[in-house]
Amino acid sequence: MRSNNSNKGKNKYHNKSAESNSTIPLLPIIFIIAVLPFIMRTHEYNPKLSQYPWFSDAQNFVDIFLYYKHIFFIITCALMLLAIIYKFFTNNRKLQTSVILYPMFIYGILAFLSTLFSKHSSYGFSGLFEQFESVFVLIGYVIVLSYTFIYIRTENDLKKINYCFLVSILLFSILGLSQAFGYDLIRTDFIKKLYIPRSGWSTLDSVTFNFPVKTAFLTLYNPNYVGVYTAFVIPILLALLLTEKNIKYKVAFGFAIICMTITLLSSGSAAGLISTIIAVFAAIIVFRKKLFQHKKIAIGITLIFSAAVLCLFILKFDAVKSLVNNKLSLTKASHNITDIKTDNDLELTYKGNTLLLNYTFSNSKFDIELKDSKNSSIPFHTEDTSGKVLIDDKRFKEITITPVMYNNILCINLIIDGKDWVFSNQTGDGTFYYLNTKGEFDKMVNADSSIFTGYETLATGRGYIWSRSIPLLKNNIILGGGADSFVFEFPQNDYLNYYYSGFEGEILTKPHSLYLQVGIQTGLLSLVAMLTFFIMYFISSIRLYIKCKFDSYWEKTGAAYFLGVVSYMFTGITNDSSVTVAPVFWTIIGIGVVINYKLSRNET
Repeated sequence: MRSNNSNKGKNKYHNKSAESNSTIPLLPIIFIIAVLPFIMRTHEYNPKLSQYPWFSDAQNFVDIFLYYKHIFFIITCALMLLAIIYKFFTNNRKLQTSVILYPMFIYGILAFLSTLFSKHSSYGFSGLFEQFESVFVLIGYVIVLSYTFIYIRTENDLKKINYCFLVSILLFSILGLSQAFGYDLIRTDFIKKLYIPRSGWSTLDSVTFNFPVKTAFLTLYNPNYVGVYTAFVIPILLALLLTEKNIKYKVAFGFAIICMTITLLSSGSAAGLISTIIAVFAAIIVFRKKLFQHKKIAIGITLIFSAAVLCLFILKFDAVKSLVNNKLSLTKASHNITDIKTDNDLELTYKGNTLLLNYTFSNSKFDIELKDSKNSSIPFHTEDTSGKVLIDDKRFKEITITPVMYNNILCINLIIDGKDWVFSNQTGDGTFYYLNTKGEFDKMVNADSSIFTGYETLATGRGYIWSRSIPLLKNNIILGGGADSFVFEFPQNDYLNYYYSGFEGEILTKPHSLYLQVGIQTGLLSLVAMLTFFIMYFISSIRLYIKCKFDSYWEKTGAAYFLGVVSYMFTGITNDSSVTVAPVFWTIIGIGVVINYKLSRNET
């Protein structure tokens, strides 16, 4: 009996040890942070938006960067969920959890309910054009947090994850350098054959990208997301460099920091640059004791950043300087046209004066009537040869009106300050419609604006997007519009302000702010839940690392991840969530939560 009991005890200990040393539970985590960002594959699809007047009639679009990341992330999260369920039933129906995760559980529930009850729920469940961050992806972020909390147990787990993360960053470093110096590997025929089906190999030269040469976009769809990614990983690399003793890893971290800094500068992301600087200052505060103790480390870091700045001068200093100045410009804009209303009359406010216009077309005869805000007739005359209407009133002398035909519909073309504005009241209901750049007639609105009114060009047009997004929050307090619903919530027919803000002809699918994106799509309540989670993590990290000696690997990794998270939170002010970078962030912060939990309970 004793012998049997003893053997059972040994087997039990052996199995537990084997489980703790197994890499298999870490594979989904490693896949998300090290492999998922690299996934590229051509995907042809119909966005099913042609019924909206602000969208193109085209039904065939091609995506390379987003769709398959979306698919593989959902599959990975599904496997994670199965593993969590398995753990639940094999652990006496109990799972280890922490109160810090509860706000994110609330977020996940609200995200699902917002999408379920959305007017555009089908898009929220499948993922939308240029976004592909469906509700399953949003719930996946919560699953990732839960999975990392349950399955990361040992220091060896952290080392394996950090090693794979470093390898992926080094690969990105090589790609970033190739793009920064104008030898983009992604544009080579060899690499193109990896993400373009064989049927398209005969036309490889026709595959082009919208980004100028020497602009880094990695495999992340947009240079803005390169800014988010690099601003996220540079502080992590810096923190690991400060605490690393192995010379080989020091060299690897230093090389990666230089490459990521060059990549960041090449992306032209001012937000990423500013967030990185903030995170570096945070790193100096957190690691102040170690820096004072090891002057060689401080000198080494100074040399690394000096080398990166030197590369900036070599690459395109003037371009980056101009970009930063433009984004931070606080000059208040003023325009001659301040409002256009498409009602029974076409009402135009020009230089503070109101012009009311109406016309009829009957028996091939065109008659036009012009009035001011006092309902007084405005004199005009018509050129005999061109039919152009010239206004005699000095208030509107810069405006010319010409009748034009479009698809057998008589329209009027107003040329104002050199810009053509085409309208018609001949579409059926007798009211005016604007002919937009998509060739569709649509009503114009002057959307509600807040805070950034007059500063629409701030941060490359973000001032306009934010000013028109903030008022949307009041309609999405408990439940939002649903996953990927921003394109429907935003006033796409705010055509006048679109033009003045530099977005004419574009479709705004995102608010360029993580926090506005969450508040509008999944509701203000879900935003409060997410911010609560961030604040709880921030407070627990400050308490742990501000006086930390960084003697253990848990402390070193936890502090590094904390600095990366801080940087990501700052980039979230001017950049939205994307399936290109967000899965990596939620995995890293999930690991950070695990580390903080174990350190606070002395379980390391």
